[in-house]
Amino acid sequence: MAQQDLPSYQEVIAGEHPSSGHLQTLVLSGRNIVASENTDCVLYELNSAPCEAVAHTYSISKVGSRSTSAGRQGRASQRRQHLYDFSKRRTFSLKDLSQRVAIEGKSGREASYDDVTLTGSLAGWTACTAKGHFAGQVSIRDRLRKFGGIVWTDDDGLIVALETRPTKREDGTLEGQAQLNIHEELPAKDLGLLVACWMARLVYSVAATTAQHCEAWRKY
Repeated sequence: MAQQDLPSYQEVIAGEHPSSGHLQTLVLSGRNIVASENTDCVLYELNSAPCEAVAHTYSISKVGSRSTSAGRQGRASQRRQHLYDFSKRRTFSLKDLSQRVAIEGKSGREASYDDVTLTGSLAGWTACTAKGHFAGQVSIRDRLRKFGGIVWTDDDGLIVALETRPTKREDGTLEGQAQLNIHEELPAKDLGLLVACWMARLVYSVAATTAQHCEAWRKY
């Protein structure tokens, strides 16, 4: 879907563009990704929160629960499935200065895609594409309104999710939450990749900002 044809964030919210409607909201809390309906339910987990990575590589795992029996009482334990590692990919081409993030599958072909490259725009991370999978961008109308909501589409141009980001207050702190509102039912493998693309875009868009903005994220 060309950017000029992309509906604004508010048009999608208002139901003025075809989609299945809101199905689930994922919220970034520290390094955990939780369900907005139940913030105690961790769905995915990063190895580090934005701006806090000691290494240059981020990892994302899917978190699930399983029941174990202990005597007469059963208890639930968490299990983690390492889905992806992602890191900034260095490029040396003067013909293409777009930023790139390498997303490397870690769970086999049934649960993750082998190698995916998320490519940003020349202007940064307000638009990005994982070729053959997903694209996220701010519509032209939203840019004119200085609204930074990201509309995510699949390879066929179908709107699958809406992303919102915290906004910066005058005192430098952040207001709101980093959220991904899922609008289409996706297979678990594709949802995992979409979450990885969301986190990669968010992490490197934050890292590209000022030190003060990173400090605000550390306090977030």
